[in-house]
This record gives sequence, C-alpha cells and structure tokens, in this order.
Amino acid sequence: MRKLRSQGFVLTCTAALAVALWLAACSPAAPAPETPLPLAWQARVTNVISRPTVSDGLIFVVDEFSNLIALDAETGTKRWEVDLTLAGHSDDPVGADGGSVFAAVHGDVGKVLAFDAKMGAQQWEMTFGPYHGDEHPIAHEGLVYFEATGLNGTTASLHAADAATGAAVWEFPIGSNIATSPILGRSLVYVGAYHFDGPSTKTRRVFAIDTATGQARWTYPSDLDLSGHFALDDARLYIGADGGVVIARDAATGGPAWTARVGGRLSSSPTVAGGLVYVGIKEGQMIALNAEDGAQRWGLDVGSPILTQAAVTDGVVYFGTNDGYLHAVDSLTGAEQWKVQSPLRKPLAVPDYVPAMGTTPVVTDDLLLYFDGNTLNALKLR
Repeated sequence: MRKLRSQGFVLTCTAALAVALWLAACSPAAPAPETPLPLAWQARVTNVISRPTVSDGLIFVVDEFSNLIALDAETGTKRWEVDLTLAGHSDDPVGADGGSVFAAVHGDVGKVLAFDAKMGAQQWEMTFGPYHGDEHPIAHEGLVYFEATGLNGTTASLHAADAATGAAVWEFPIGSNIATSPILGRSLVYVGAYHFDGPSTKTRRVFAIDTATGQARWTYPSDLDLSGHFALDDARLYIGADGGVVIARDAATGGPAWTARVGGRLSSSPTVAGGLVYVGIKEGQMIALNAEDGAQRWGLDVGSPILTQAAVTDGVVYFGTNDGYLHAVDSLTGAEQWKVQSPLRKPLAVPDYVPAMGTTPVVTDDLLLYFDGNTLNALKLR
C-alpha cells in the first residue's frame, strides 16, 4: 500500500528538499490574478509539471516529488495526498474514471496503481516489468489504457487492463518506442510509435486499435517524425509532426484528409474545438486551421515560445508562453482579449524570475484552471 497523507508535508533527510518544502509551505499567499474572470480559489502545491485531471468534482495533479494530490474542485481544498515514490517515479498526468484514479510509475519495473478517487485508498497495483511506463494512463468505460517500453528501448506496447481489478485484458505491440500518448475515440484508441529498422533508420506509424479486441483497425505509416499528442473529433484524427506539419486522417478508416504546413517548430500538441484546429509553435505563434480542409483561419504572434496545448471554451482559446503569460484569445478571429503574467518569484540565493507558463490550462464546466509556479488558480468561467 502507498503512504497516504492529508494536509502538510513530509520532510526527508536531505536538507535541500526540506528547505524547498518549507519555502513552499510558508511563502506568502500568491496575489490574485488580474483578469476579467473572477477568481474562485487558489491552491498552493509544490511545483507541478503535468496538466490537471478533473473527474467527479475532484482535481488530480502529480507534483515534482511524485506526490499524487486530490483537490476539491469547488474550493481547492486538499482532500488527500499519496506518495508515489514508494512504488517508483512519476511526474505525468493521471487518468480518472468511474470513481477511481490511475497513475503510472516507472523505475526498476513499471507499475500502474489505482486509487479510490474520493478517499485515496489504494485499490490495486499492476506490475508490467521489466518495463517502465512512458506516458500517462487513460481510463474509460471499465478499461484503463497505458503504454510501456522495454528498458533496452527496443520494444513498446499498448496495454488495456480491467479498471476495477487491474487484470490484463489485452496487449498490442506497437514498435520499438512510443511517440505519442494514446487518445480514445469511438471504440478505437489511437497511438503513435517508432519502429527502428536499423542503426539509423526508423519507421513511424499511427495505430487505431479496437478497444474491445486489441487488434489494429488501421495503420498509417508517416514520413515525418511524430510530436506530442493527438487531437480527435467525430470525423478526423489530427497529428502533429516535426517541421511544422499538421496531418489529418479519417478517424474511422485512416484515409487521408489533409496536410497543412504552419512553419516553424511545433511546441504543443493540436487541440480541436468548434471546427478549428489550434496548434502552437516555438517561434511564438498560435495558429488556427479549418478542421475540414486544413486552411489557415488565423495566426497570432505573441512574441514568446508557446509551451502548452490550447484549452478552448465559450469562444476563447487559452494557452501559456515561456515569458510567463496566460493568453486569452478569440477563437474565431485570433484577437487577443487579455493576458496575465505569473507573479515575480524572489527565491533565496538566485535572481528574481518570472516562471514560464508551461502547464496546459484545463477547462471544466465552470472553471478555468492554470498553474503559475506553485499556485493553481481557478477562475470562474460563468
């Protein structure tokens, strides 16, 4: 069983970690962000790299010390905390569904752990070594899906397990290494992978795998390196690739739809909403493409590398940049509506700095969630 903690911090024997935790706990409250959206609440947590996961009135994050934390979505109050380092290491997002939350850890062996979402009690643990997990699990309709690569970097598989018990349901070999996190569609789960054909050659493939049988429905071999995650709507799968390329394939058949070159280097995975596909590039532009044909609708230069995926709701696109800003942009025109910068940090023994806005914002039914440094801000959308 994992170590369950409620409020507060557990100090380790290392002085540096103890000081870091003391500073996070005792530093003054973060200032409220000045935005048109009112602040619902703020929660102080140790630095979080992964995007939040929201399910059944709870928000789940994993911090830089591999603690899985559950927060109340209405108040931001910490409900429970579990130390994942007793099983391995994890700084990836988690999956949640059906009253459970699932985390993947990696170390000498890989494991997937299931916890009761309300209380944090461990439900089961599944070991799939000698492997380590590369990406976060996703869960839906009684199954949890996760990827694993061999320690030698020559084998990779997509796994499906029973969400209630952790029992293996199927395993599908996808190549030598994982390129993208899985994404779920209608009876299909999509994943990208590399297969190394020789010391300097590799084949890139996208698989659409039947969730019931674990068999490939279709396969798309790509000429370009895949990057980040996929986006999906009812009609198409959208794939980010190196060289500033976005590829759209028919979600059901894998047939070609369109390919668009946006220039620059993709720095975030595509997001699709309202008939548009949004993608950020490292040169500091957010691009909107028509989902139907890939034609560019608009492009906005924000002057700093875009670090996050876009989150879209109510006609507004939200994303974070390297200079510490959260941007709010009109989804149809690309006009910037407002932006807010992370507060200046004044740590001991290092120069003052503004932390980059590197964690993808998340929208719920009535909240916009985003991190600036070690503070999770919840803004009221309505």
